Amino acid sequence: MRTERWTVLIAALRLALPFSSALCSPTPLALHAEGRQPAVDISKIQVLPGSLSAKLILETGGPLSAPKPYYLTDSPQTFVLDLNNVKTSEAPVVPSSEAPFIRDIQVQKSGLQDLRFLVRLNKRVPIRIRTEPRRTVVEFIKVQQYLIDAETQAQLDRRPKGEILLDKMDDSEAPDRVSFRAQLSDQAVVQVFSLENPSRLIVDIYDTVLRVKDFLRAVDNPQIPVQKVRLAQFRMSNPRPITRLVFDLKEPGVYSVDSDKRGLVVSFYKSMPAAAAEVKATPLQAATVQTSASKQETPKPVPARAATASAASPLIRKDLLVFGKGQIPPPRRDIFHPKIDIQTSAPMIARPGPKGKKPPVSEVPTFVLNLVYVGSVRSSGKIVALVIRDGQTMPLAEGDEVVPGYKVVRITPDEIEVEGPNSERKTFSRQGDRP
Repeated sequence: MRTERWTVLIAALRLALPFSSALCSPTPLALHAEGRQPAVDISKIQVLPGSLSAKLILETGGPLSAPKPYYLTDSPQTFVLDLNNVKTSEAPVVPSSEAPFIRDIQVQKSGLQDLRFLVRLNKRVPIRIRTEPRRTVVEFIKVQQYLIDAETQAQLDRRPKGEILLDKMDDSEAPDRVSFRAQLSDQAVVQVFSLENPSRLIVDIYDTVLRVKDFLRAVDNPQIPVQKVRLAQFRMSNPRPITRLVFDLKEPGVYSVDSDKRGLVVSFYKSMPAAAAEVKATPLQAATVQTSASKQETPKPVPARAATASAASPLIRKDLLVFGKGQIPPPRRDIFHPKIDIQTSAPMIARPGPKGKKPPVSEVPTFVLNLVYVGSVRSSGKIVALVIRDGQTMPLAEGDEVVPGYKVVRITPDEIEVEGPNSERKTFSRQGDRP
């Protein structure tokens, strides 16, 4: 009899448990009744390095609702991505190879179900946003010489041969962006990169032939970074035709590129007002991110405007300066003309040190210029060399100065010779193809 009672009690408990757990846990139906949708889970966050760009990839359990990307007004090198109704337990790690490009990434909780990503860059660059049903990609475009990325080359190899016609170019404006559409006869493979001096965003449309006249339009919209749009046939063959779309920028900004069989759409997001960027300033509950090469520390709460705090700190430690007496002596060397050495007998102002010890004198290299010679062209009866220095392409003729004190003395199709500040010479052989 006692055994039967225990059997009935256990059966009753088994029936009651599902109902009690259902009452205690917020179901999707209960969340809907409260006016909130279940938060989308970000299951994986990673930073992928690349030759043309670095990518911040968010793997999600569903589509994200209208991400808001922008640069901070008071910290122009800090990129912000606001996401609504999301959650995550991960924090991205910046690969050591991208440390000179991306300083760090912070993830902040700016509401009950809202997150804010703060990406501090060493240099402001154009940023591309791509959204997919279960993935969002933030692509930071690097400034460098022209080359075909491995991913782009793989797409070109898979694409059937045949020309695509570009028949029309127009633009339209939405509340949050301005879009430029190129009407194509088929879906095309595109590659995006950026150039400096002046700042430009380049979109190369492969296997495409321009059927209209060259397109040139000035853009008068202070909310987007574009000041001019140009479209022309960049190459007709060798090995494939390329139509080039160029956006002359006032400054790097945030954009997106969408390509389908109807055409290509490049959209630039409007700048976020300063007041709107300061609305959600709640403490950070996720981890700050360090580079994989650095030491990992225990995460600490950081306010939402922590990325901008460094902008207000002084660049010079006045308490460490040592002031001498008397007049400041003239410079011993002109840094803009290293060959000139100005001798002076005036006393030097030096930091106090141990008596009887002289500071070691470091030897300065006599020839410190480095460049890459990529090719040459003949213009107006003379040879003009194309070189790359510090990621920037420069045209040089004989007699031109690369930098003050370093002059080009000889150019051939295979090499270029440069004379240094002390009349020493160095020859650079041609490497690769012309960008």
